[in-house]
Amino acid sequence: AVLALLSLVPADVDPESKEDLDALVRQTLARIEQVRIAWHELHDGERLLRGAIRAAIATLVLGLLVWITYRLSRVVVVWMEKKRDILAARFPYVDWREFLARLAVGSMVLIQWLVLASLAYAWLYVVLAGFDLTSPLADRLHEWLFDKLTWLGDGVLDSLPGLATVAIILVLTRAIADLVHYFFEAVQKGRIQLGMFHPDTAAATRRICALVVWALGISIAYPYLPGSSTDAFKGISVLLGLMLTLGSAGLITQVMSGLVIVYSRSLAKGDFVDVNGVQGVVAEMGALAAKLVNVQNEEVTIPNS
Repeated sequence: AVLALLSLVPADVDPESKEDLDALVRQTLARIEQVRIAWHELHDGERLLRGAIRAAIATLVLGLLVWITYRLSRVVVVWMEKKRDILAARFPYVDWREFLARLAVGSMVLIQWLVLASLAYAWLYVVLAGFDLTSPLADRLHEWLFDKLTWLGDGVLDSLPGLATVAIILVLTRAIADLVHYFFEAVQKGRIQLGMFHPDTAAATRRICALVVWALGISIAYPYLPGSSTDAFKGISVLLGLMLTLGSAGLITQVMSGLVIVYSRSLAKGDFVDVNGVQGVVAEMGALAAKLVNVQNEEVTIPNS
């Protein structure tokens, strides 16, 4: 006896697909056969047993590789410590041991976690692929990882021109800042004499010009940073602006007061002055405070405001 599971009629044919009833019947039979084969595979005890054995072997291999990874990491750390001691003996005037030890341990921890993550992914893929019910998850996991790695690689390649542009801009900014520093240092020491720049105000003018140069350089380089147009960068910019606005009121007051004192040349290094009850010799005029040395040879810091 033949039991009809379903029937196809000419009305079932999609007119837009440009196929006839016979083609639809063959396609439907092929799909039913795929479902039948998949059902038998899902309930095949021998295939389930092979999948379980495969998962057990993968678990044992994972445990062995994890143990080997931990052992190798310890060996590499010991080797790095020996190299650290050799380097410390060559350069006894610089204590590199603590810095190199932290660098070695941090690098090994990062590499160790990357290796363990790779092993865990390989184990999960093998276990999922060993069973017919979970094999689609293994395929999707593999596609997801491949897509993420492709996206990461494309992002790195796309960001290289922007990073190169940022590096060029910062190098030029550094060169201009060094030129400004050399010019105003020469003015301060008298090697260059110009009517518009006084030696006493050269140091403050140098700091202002260097600040302006770096601000312009960073502003020009900022749009070329990878991700500068994302909401995360915009949020960080807003947060920094808010922090500077709320926390720099007193700082700006001190800086403006210092500029008034410097450019009015009311105080000069070596002057004996009486400021707010403190008598002493002016040792330094900074952007935020002035330093006086009193008769007890004590250094007193007085805010510019």
